[in-house]
Amino acid sequence: MEHVMRERLQGVQLGDVQRFRNVSVHPLFLETKTVVDHLVLGEALEHGLAVIREVDDGGHVPELVVVNNADKPLLILDGEELFGAKQNRVLNTTVLLKKKSATIIPVSCTEKGRWHYESRTFEDSGYIMSPRVRAVKNSSVQQSLRMSGDFRSDQGAVWDGIHEQAADASVTSPTGAMRDVHEARKSEVIDCERHFPCQEGQKGILVTIGGQVAGMDMVTKGSA
Repeated sequence: MEHVMRERLQGVQLGDVQRFRNVSVHPLFLETKTVVDHLVLGEALEHGLAVIREVDDGGHVPELVVVNNADKPLLILDGEELFGAKQNRVLNTTVLLKKKSATIIPVSCTEKGRWHYESRTFEDSGYIMSPRVRAVKNSSVQQSLRMSGDFRSDQGAVWDGIHEQAADASVTSPTGAMRDVHEARKSEVIDCERHFPCQEGQKGILVTIGGQVAGMDMVTKGSA
């Protein structure tokens, strides 16, 4: 696996850097020979091709069920947040789900103070967990994989990370919801997005803040 990762990273090309305030975004490009034709979370839910719900009526915090009704696989990324049902959740790992399938996926709670239904199914939150909290989550998931083979996170550490994020942003959420923090800063995010347009064929992103790497993500399908 490490050999494959090194080989892939050697083929990554950096696009022209985009800067705004103390944030720099480097578009990433990568030539790929074979790409699985798949759906992503937003489009699948928007077109009614997928249903995400609690595992049963009582719910189980670290797991959800995804029913993919599409004729294509469904890709959901590590860190993508789902909101609704009994409490908001975030993916613990990236999953590529088979077409016409029902799959239990590993998740973490991103809303400490709610455990009741607001809807029967989940929607796409439109937000991804911050690099700092995501790092905390992923570190505990990796430890769980080594110890038990399960994609479980340290839920308490995730909640603490969200609380710290809210405090740093001076945001108060009645249920300790990560989404509330992002919603409160939405206008700032939109302002930033205008300065970082997606490039044709772009397949990834490398972000630095104040000269320090804040995060990097890549996918197989480029933007149109």
